[in-house]
Parts: sequence; C-alpha cells; structure tokens
Amino acid sequence: MRGFTSVGQVLGDVARSAPWGGGLRRYEVIRHWAEAVGPAVARRAEPVEVRGRTLYVAVRDPVWLQQLVFLSDSIRRALNEAVGREALDRIFFRLADVARGEASSNQDVDAEETEKRRARLVAQIPDAKTVQTALSRIEAQEVREAVEKLLARVESLRP
Repeated sequence: MRGFTSVGQVLGDVARSAPWGGGLRRYEVIRHWAEAVGPAVARRAEPVEVRGRTLYVAVRDPVWLQQLVFLSDSIRRALNEAVGREALDRIFFRLADVARGEASSNQDVDAEETEKRRARLVAQIPDAKTVQTALSRIEAQEVREAVEKLLARVESLRP
C-alpha cells in the first residue's frame, strides 16, 4: 500500500508547516516535565508556559525555588534530552501564587516527610551508656561539657 500515509505522519507534516507548529513542539517540554525532573520536583514546581526558547516555571516554596535555580542547567539539559532536541535555551523560575488550600496540602506532605526524617534521626541517637563511655574519653573538660549539652539537646528529640 504505497499510496497511503499514516495519520501521525500527516499531522506531523501539518504541524511542521503550520505557523503554530513550532509552538506545539516547544510545549512538548511541558509534557515531559515530570519525567525529566522526577516526582519530588514535579510536586513542588509546575511549568507554566514556553515563550521562545524559555520555559517559565512556578515553584511553590522559596527554598525549592533557590535550589532549582542552581539546578536549572541540568534540568534544561534533561528536558531537551526528553524531547529529543534542543528546545530550550533557558528556564526561568518564579515563586508561585499558591492558593490557601493548595498550600496546606503541600505543607502536610512536607510535614510528613519532615516527621519521617526526624524519626530516622531519633532512631540513631545512642543510648546513655554509649554516651557516657564516649564522654569519658574526652580529656578537655570544656569540650566534654559542650558535648554533654549537645547530646542532652539531641536526647530531648526522643519521643
């Protein structure tokens, strides 16, 4: 059947030749966002639009915003790789305007993660006998007292 062309090929040809075809190709990066950045980043940052060869991303947390700015080159490379070509030259991150309900939902997720991390750390706190043995090896009294204070604060984390 030499005379037939697949629908996908026809649509691809139309998209390439239409004035809006380039825009469709640029928006491929938005479709590949979660795959390229992973679930943790995708939960906290959302691609908003592509203008020219710049992707604009809204980030829900200022700490994540700062981290993503540092990682922008590697994220841009991952997105370009995901779409199979150099679609982006730059990613611009900005702090999102988060609705109240959405913010509390994200805070619940972050609080859950924080509590899990805290539980792992508390499980690593040494018992009293181990602490006393370690302290007895410290000759300098000032250092021993400082370590004792620190360990007392750590012990207060234990539930």
